[in-house]
Amino acid sequence: MKRRTLPCLLSVAVILAGGVATAAPPAPAPQATPRPPEQRQILVELAYVLGESHALRRLCVGSTDGQWYSRMTRLIALEGDDPVFRQRLIDRFNAGFQAAQTDYPVCNGQSRIAEQSSAARGKTLSESLVGETNSGSVR
Repeated sequence: MKRRTLPCLLSVAVILAGGVATAAPPAPAPQATPRPPEQRQILVELAYVLGESHALRRLCVGSTDGQWYSRMTRLIALEGDDPVFRQRLIDRFNAGFQAAQTDYPVCNGQSRIAEQSSAARGKTLSESLVGETNSGSVR
């Protein structure tokens, strides 16, 4: 069994700290030890937050902006070795995107606050993932 290394996990945190996911994502990363359920749940929540952030940023910056979409694509490349889990990440990204589009149809002060809130939530989730990794939860 391969060990999931800290640099890989830190890559996820860096990706997440810094269109709807319908395009074919890149091929999955090499098979690694599956994450514990708690960490998988954090990743699912991050996917939702990335979808929200993508919709909100596109709303105010423009429809061609792909900052959060590209981070989601990278997350899938790093974590999508299990096809069922990969699809779950994509579905949650799309759900977050659609929820933000519904709640914020125009760019205004409220949508900008929501974007900041979503980014803060993503940072918190990323940090909690790194914290679990550093505490030895990954085998």
